[in-house]
Amino acid sequence: MPSPYSTRVVKHEPSAPAREPAEEVRELVDVVSPDGRVRWMNDCQRAALGYAEGVLDGAAIEMLYAPESAAWVRAALLAAAPRTGELTMLRRDGRDVRLLAESRPLGDGRLTIFKQPLGAVAARLEQLETENRLLRRIADAGNEAHWCIEFEEPIDLALPIDEIVHRVFTAPSFWRFVNQAMSRQYGLPRDVDMRGQSVRLYWPRSPENEAFVRHIIAADYCVDGLRSLDRQHDGTVIEVENDVRADIEDGWLRRLWGNCRLIGRGARS
Repeated sequence: MPSPYSTRVVKHEPSAPAREPAEEVRELVDVVSPDGRVRWMNDCQRAALGYAEGVLDGAAIEMLYAPESAAWVRAALLAAAPRTGELTMLRRDGRDVRLLAESRPLGDGRLTIFKQPLGAVAARLEQLETENRLLRRIADAGNEAHWCIEFEEPIDLALPIDEIVHRVFTAPSFWRFVNQAMSRQYGLPRDVDMRGQSVRLYWPRSPENEAFVRHIIAADYCVDGLRSLDRQHDGTVIEVENDVRADIEDGWLRRLWGNCRLIGRGARS
């Protein structure tokens, strides 16, 4: 494919950060037209994917990029603004190449995508993803409910206790993790993901639950067998026994997490 640039090495537009020559040699670079076809690629990308020169002239991006990555490229074409992300390209032999990518519009509807192989980082990332999937399966196979609440803005533990309690219930928070036993205990329909639901829906602010938080603080954020009054998905009040721990960094509360067991049910609230 003829290069759309006047020199062999692809250059960024003036507003883009400059590359050192050594970085340019390692980069995989292609130019994509508005119709989602690859109009040019450098020798580094061609070699990394295992194709001879000219084979991919005008190829649709779906031939080179994994489905999610091709969708990312098409979104970048529509955005017409610089983007960064992780992409996966497809080698001729079927293997994946994972890359960190930066896209830059050329101003005429075309898009230049600069990519760096993750290399050793990819292997470590794959290991972490495998471990995460394994831990998730182990947690979901258990009969005890596990949960983690994360605060979008960490809470300063140097504040007075009353203010800490207030912020635990009012600061934006979300379910970082729940397992299947947690969803069953709170009576969620199979098609509802608890992580997408409000924390307050199941753990409302009440005098009993404010006392629950005070006990956690008094126990230095490490307590077993502490009772709270929660709500199931249909509004039924339930009494729950909790083992609670916390993630605290530099005096800031980032997460509360633990496991819990259903003790009894009351009337619907």
